[in-house]
Amino acid sequence: MFSMKSTAAEVISKLSISLIGKNVVITGASSGIGLECAKVMANAGANVFMMNRNLEKSAPLLEQIQK
Repeated sequence: MFSMKSTAAEVISKLSISLIGKNVVITGASSGIGLECAKVMANAGANVFMMNRNLEKSAPLLEQIQK
């Protein structure tokens, strides 16, 4: 069903996972896999808390995810 190349979005979509009302804490959400997971989990309805060291880099990403 899934492979090494499967994305988080594919997994959530194919398994019909809803994260509505769930709280998710993601460290390193300012780039890479952390950012992608934050996007996917927010789209699935989760309340995403991004824990990053660089606030200047994180602010625009937060706005992007909220859209």
